[in-house]
Amino acid sequence: MRHTICPSTEEPLWDAPVSTQEDVDRAVSAAKAAFPRWSRLSQDERADYLNKFADAIEANKEELITLLGQEVGKPPQAGSFELFLVMGLARETPKLRLKEEKVTDDADLVELGTKIFPPGVFQALSGDEGLGPLLTAYPDVAKLSFTGSIATSKQVMAACASTLKRVTFELGGNDAAIICNDVDIDAVVAKVTFLTFVHCGQICMNIKRIYVHESIYDEFLAAMIAVTKQLKTGDHTDPEAFFGPIQSSMQYGKLQRFYSQIGKEGWKTALGGEPLQTEGKGFYMSPTIIDNPPEDSSIVFDEPFGPIVPVIRWTDEEDVIKRANATKLGLGASVWSKDDSRAQRTAEQLEAGSIWVNTHFELAPNVPFGGHKQSALGMDWGELGLQRWCNPQAYWVKHSG
Repeated sequence: MRHTICPSTEEPLWDAPVSTQEDVDRAVSAAKAAFPRWSRLSQDERADYLNKFADAIEANKEELITLLGQEVGKPPQAGSFELFLVMGLARETPKLRLKEEKVTDDADLVELGTKIFPPGVFQALSGDEGLGPLLTAYPDVAKLSFTGSIATSKQVMAACASTLKRVTFELGGNDAAIICNDVDIDAVVAKVTFLTFVHCGQICMNIKRIYVHESIYDEFLAAMIAVTKQLKTGDHTDPEAFFGPIQSSMQYGKLQRFYSQIGKEGWKTALGGEPLQTEGKGFYMSPTIIDNPPEDSSIVFDEPFGPIVPVIRWTDEEDVIKRANATKLGLGASVWSKDDSRAQRTAEQLEAGSIWVNTHFELAPNVPFGGHKQSALGMDWGELGLQRWCNPQAYWVKHSG
């Protein structure tokens, strides 16, 4: 057994089983047994199951919010429940609409799902670092979808090679936002600050680099500092809090080492940078804005995955596009301008899977989502995403006579 630590209090939560080879055998066998019947259902029949599942989630929403708040530590208004559905449920349900069975790690959802779907269609396995290799090596697992680090994805891909499993990866992001000099500063600052710091910067699609035109840089930076100072830090029970804790002790340690680079690399802090003083325990870090660091600094080319962001000056359009693209990652990017033609001209040159104009982090189930470069392999959502979970089949009939 293992137990989860509440990042708000550092107190242990509930025990969770560590799945064994026997558990994996049972789960995969159950999925195989469920496939013939599930695959023969019509689209409407499978949709009916999914609608009942959605009703069950809505009926249990308050309990799920409490559980997720304890597990990830974030206040509900900071997006915990909604983001959990987007990043978890929105990836599970399209496959169930197809002729697929799911073995996942979203245990909170699966507890509801097993009461609705036929046995074996929707299952969860809880484990530690040993569970992944059991699934990647299993011959009867036809496809794996993985969300995590680039380093781990390479291990997963290598392990899947022995059985030629299909894979879909959603990995890191180092999203750039390019702010042009014609924007409404107050309106854009409020949006950009939220999209940077929501969930404490621990979402792949958070804005991670903010490029601001030289002519409005000082005013924009001052406004962003003022907006950030108004956002309260607190735990998952605080109805007024926006910033919560870092999700785990491991990520907290990584961020502490990242923050230590402020002095080592000589970054200028416009806000934060020091340890956050809070009552009691918890993995809290101060929201931090770095003022115009060099392009070769780690805060610019690495993804910190926390409440720290660089704000960087630009003057030349061609140059800022080149700087925004100068990363091994390419999940998303955005352009902010009142001039539609200017925004489109800039956006079309950005190298990322999702490009937004005057917004960021917009998602829709009918629009493919994925990344370029080392941010992803394959797509989720939309027709293109669904095709990644299908095996094309040519069907030939030669009529007799």
